[in-house]
Amino acid sequence: MEKRRYRYAPSPTGVLHVGNARTAIYNWLLARHYKGTLIIRIEDTDKERSTPESANIIIQDLKWLGLDWDEGPDVGGACGPYRQSERQSIYEKYQKELLDKKCAYECFCSSEQLESEREALLKEGKMPKYSGRCRNLTPAEKQKSIKQGLKPVIRFLVKDGASVIVRDDVRGEVKFERSVIGDFVIFKSDGGPTYQFACVVDDILMKVTHIVRGDDHLPNTPKQILLYEALNVKPPAFGHLPMVLGTDRKKLSKRHGAVSVGEYRKLGYLPEAFTNFLILLGWSSQSEDEILDRERLIKEFDEKRLSSSPSIFETPKLDWMNGQYIRKLSQDDFFALELPFIEKEYDLHKIDTAWLKKVLAVLQTAVVRLPDICGALKIFFEEKFLLSDDVKRQLQSDEFKKVVFAMKDILEKEAICDFEEIKKRVQEKTGAKGKNLFFPLRLAITGEPHGPELSLVFPLIGHEGLKTRVTRVIKGLD
Repeated sequence: MEKRRYRYAPSPTGVLHVGNARTAIYNWLLARHYKGTLIIRIEDTDKERSTPESANIIIQDLKWLGLDWDEGPDVGGACGPYRQSERQSIYEKYQKELLDKKCAYECFCSSEQLESEREALLKEGKMPKYSGRCRNLTPAEKQKSIKQGLKPVIRFLVKDGASVIVRDDVRGEVKFERSVIGDFVIFKSDGGPTYQFACVVDDILMKVTHIVRGDDHLPNTPKQILLYEALNVKPPAFGHLPMVLGTDRKKLSKRHGAVSVGEYRKLGYLPEAFTNFLILLGWSSQSEDEILDRERLIKEFDEKRLSSSPSIFETPKLDWMNGQYIRKLSQDDFFALELPFIEKEYDLHKIDTAWLKKVLAVLQTAVVRLPDICGALKIFFEEKFLLSDDVKRQLQSDEFKKVVFAMKDILEKEAICDFEEIKKRVQEKTGAKGKNLFFPLRLAITGEPHGPELSLVFPLIGHEGLKTRVTRVIKGLD
């Protein structure tokens, strides 16, 4: 069986977006599942918009997602170069081949002529396509245009014939009529190849066997199949993935929040969780499990369970999944990941590291995204402790006040910080039970109605901290 070769080919005109990241992950999983090859190719033929900085950011984001590849601009390979901007002479060779075969021709039409044709077809209710007016220019007519300073584009000649059939691994069979395609540009007037042409030449020379990409590329596929046929090469297998939509079922965009991988990284999502979440936007495990490690994903992932329907990006689901992965971290890994966020708001030089590690071990189950730690830490720092108006109102009740004053008396008489012991003493002193005992103790010491177990919190705040805090709370209630 032929070894499968997949490719992910980003255009470095911006950042790595969610949909593109999912495409990259799927190609990686398929390559690993079938023990094939994954190629990264930078499609930077758009000279005005492509930048090396963007390419570097995309590569770094792919690595952050945990992906690796067998061939690419940073690792090399037998089929390079892997940047299209370095392959100009290769494209010119294949351009000449198509011109010599009379499968392509020079077109001198101006943008004004093309726009006029387009508007006329639209008025007639027809699909816009090139009329083919330059198909049969004589050498004299070409020379006249060149003398006028006109630079031609090169168009591929779409001959009459049967429908172009795309056999899609995700969508099934899709037919395109040649009559609506029109002769398309394969080389621009500046001498550079178009996307349609460059990617076909590259996929041929890089021996790509399977192309998995977004369904926004589906209209390009019949044109590319015609190019394969003209170059006497069997097309690869295609699979076009449906779009990722926002909860309003519209294309994911800024109005839905973050849309780039880099933004989610800054928001404190773990790469393992983010990758797991993206994989399930269009694929499902046979077991219907949702938390899946990489080894299991590689073993199970194939094109048979890819969905042909758009997926909805639900941030609450991502948050839940991220929380699950955070809970799976070792305490040391959790501590290391949280430090960059903590040092933005706290002076680490003034904090005992051993104590902070114990605090983070308590808070690990309360964190959904890594930056959440800063808010969760506030209950352990007197300078950050602040009662909300709602909490003050609740503590003003006679039953709650009785509990808080009893705790103050106990802490002033004895140096204890064991929650169970303090709770027992307060109950003996006040007769309070259940919520009327537990809730005011939590509110007075943490200022929050929910949080980690008080039996873990009290010892970390310590006797002096507890006494200082309850005294401050009582002053605020007077």
